[in-house]
Amino acid sequence: MQKKLILVFFILLFIVTNRSDVYETRVVHADSDVSLLDSSDSFDIVNASDQNYSKSPKYWSEWPILPSNISEQMKELYWRGIQQGNDPHAFSVVGDCQSNPQIFMGKFDSEVDPLDEKFRNLMDTIENFHGSFNRMSVTVRDGQSVASVLSPEWADPERCDADESPIVCEFRLHKPSIVFINLGTNWNSGNESAHADYLREIVRFVLDHGAVPILSSKGDNQEGGHRINRATAEVAEEFGVPFWNFWRTLHDLPGKGIDDTRPGGYLTAEGWNRHSYSGLQALDAVWKALSK
Repeated sequence: MQKKLILVFFILLFIVTNRSDVYETRVVHADSDVSLLDSSDSFDIVNASDQNYSKSPKYWSEWPILPSNISEQMKELYWRGIQQGNDPHAFSVVGDCQSNPQIFMGKFDSEVDPLDEKFRNLMDTIENFHGSFNRMSVTVRDGQSVASVLSPEWADPERCDADESPIVCEFRLHKPSIVFINLGTNWNSGNESAHADYLREIVRFVLDHGAVPILSSKGDNQEGGHRINRATAEVAEEFGVPFWNFWRTLHDLPGKGIDDTRPGGYLTAEGWNRHSYSGLQALDAVWKALSK
């Protein structure tokens, strides 16, 4: 009997120790102070060519802001997609209400002079994708999640066929060559494994249609432990697709860019501003790497 009690004690000790380790890597590490004031990685002067993904998705919070190291395989897929009819001047966005062009990059189409002097090097990217910035993708909708974008029930009945999901409809209408995937805030269950499974379906669809997805981290942490951002990083690494670490751009802002006066993980006004400018930088980095 005594031997059995000793065995049970060590089993319980093993379980608690491992759970503590998981908790630390998912929560404490992700909430560590990541400053954007370091001159080599500040929001204003991010240089994609200096970035690398040497650390595993476990340390996604230390991954660079901008995507880099675009593989030759991804470049081949991009050009093959264009040869098959994708538009090299079109990108699409898959996201919720915070990806609406009214607050996410739409101004780069609608404003006459949308860039500050420090961002002038991005003007050729704006010119190349003119018309996509202020376009409302059928894959952008209030409450959108990784599951709903695959469901015909969430498609726009005025723009999509009866049996089309939003993602299928978007590719038929717009034929994008690059696709932002900005999802996770509305994944209310917080189950990161299920989120990752649906995200894989979306990524496979985009790749199968010859377009390059840009997966982004989100600014909020409604699920706790930043589990959705880690899962997104894992999918990005699994498929070898670009990862835009938007979350890192917010950490010098009050409240880390999240509006604490309203529920739902909404960004503040300055958070939205950074979402747009950082998104443009991510698009610029990926497009220019693919075009080489």
